[in-house]
Amino acid sequence: MRSTMGRQAYSCDLTDKQWDVLRPLIPLASLEGRPATVERREIVNAILYVLRSGCPWRLLPHEFPAWGTVYYYFLEGLAKGSGSRSCRPCACRCARKKAEMLSQAQRSLTANRSKPVRCAVYELLTS
Repeated sequence: MRSTMGRQAYSCDLTDKQWDVLRPLIPLASLEGRPATVERREIVNAILYVLRSGCPWRLLPHEFPAWGTVYYYFLEGLAKGSGSRSCRPCACRCARKKAEMLSQAQRSLTANRSKPVRCAVYELLTS
């Protein structure tokens, strides 16, 4: 199992490639007040864990930063709109990919009428 930030990685943790895409979209720590003690990547990983698993914030595993810290940054992102700003490029890519997959599935279905529908869609999703 791969490790990230000195702990075993969860399946929902960001890969290095994904983090390189998101890093410029995550606001930097403020220069005022105390210096940041928590890595931004770990905060994002913790938020993704909660969103993916559906667990309550207070039941966040201890390998992540404190649940209150993670929840604070989650609310800050919603309040400042950084969540929608950072998701916009990803959403556009996902929408394009989904449209491309659907058009390929449609072409495959019309070309291969003898095959069941499940097979054409399954091939696209597993390839």
